[in-house]
Amino acid sequence: MLTVDPPNHTRLRRMVSKPFIPRMIEDLRSRIQQLADELLVAVQEQGKMEIIADFA
Repeated sequence: MLTVDPPNHTRLRRMVSKPFIPRMIEDLRSRIQQLADELLVAVQEQGKMEIIADFA
C-alpha cells in the first residue's frame, strides 16, 4: 500500500482503515497489552531480545 498511488491507494486505505479507528483500537487495548506483557516476560527470561524475531 505504501507504493500505490491514488486512486488505488485511496481504495485500499478505505478497505483496511476501519479497524484502526480510535474506538476499535481502544477495544483491543487490553488484549494488546496482555500479549505485549507475555512477550516481554519471555524475553526477560531469555535475558536478550531480537526485536523483530521476538516481538514483531
